[in-house]
Amino acid sequence: MGIGNDFYVKIDHELSQMYCERSVLEKYHASQLMRLISKPDNNILETQTAENVQLFRRLAISSILATDMSKHAEIVRKLEENNSLPLKKQDK
Repeated sequence: MGIGNDFYVKIDHELSQMYCERSVLEKYHASQLMRLISKPDNNILETQTAENVQLFRRLAISSILATDMSKHAEIVRKLEENNSLPLKKQDK
């Protein structure tokens, strides 16, 4: 098992302080993605309209933030409410 958000908060790491102790690693990863794609050699969005760039950024950031396992139960509950059906584990 790796080091998670709780660890960074417990040791009062600078990332924990920077991201206000919530979704620390996810916010860090989202910021790193935006930093990487803003470099000229990595700018996959350079030919896109401002509207598409904004949409990509919103979707990318929300997708990364959704990987915070402390939010998992809340996300599943919202999915169940929106679908009006309980999510069931698939048979393997």
